[in-house]
Parts: sequence; C-alpha cells; structure tokens
Amino acid sequence: MVLSELNLKQEERNWLDLPSDVTFNILNRIGMVDILENAQKVCTAWRKICKDPTMWRVINMICFFFGII
Repeated sequence: MVLSELNLKQEERNWLDLPSDVTFNILNRIGMVDILENAQKVCTAWRKICKDPTMWRVINMICFFFGII
C-alpha cells in the first residue's frame, strides 16, 4: 500500500470535536506565554477556554524570575 492510499483511508479529525475539558487540559500544559501569544488566536473556542479564569488559578513565574524566557 502506498503512502497516498494510507492518507486517503485515514479519518480526518477536527480539534473542535474534542470536549472542552480535554482541550482545557491540553492548553493548560503548554504554558502561559504560548497561551497568551498563540493558542488563544487559533479559534474562538480555544480563545474562550484560554480566557476561562480556572486556566489562570496558578501562574508559574519562576522562568521569568530566573530570566529563562
């Protein structure tokens, strides 16, 4: 089977089909800077999740303190 045939047989998936709690969990792991600069700009669903106050209960600022970022 050639690679193009495999690609045709794969089912397309949409990130928006994920439950919001799963998306929240994924976004919560990427870090504050990536959320603010990138993730919230992907689509309105991700922006809504990124703006959720529970996403910002704990903000790890240790890398800013040590000048890592």
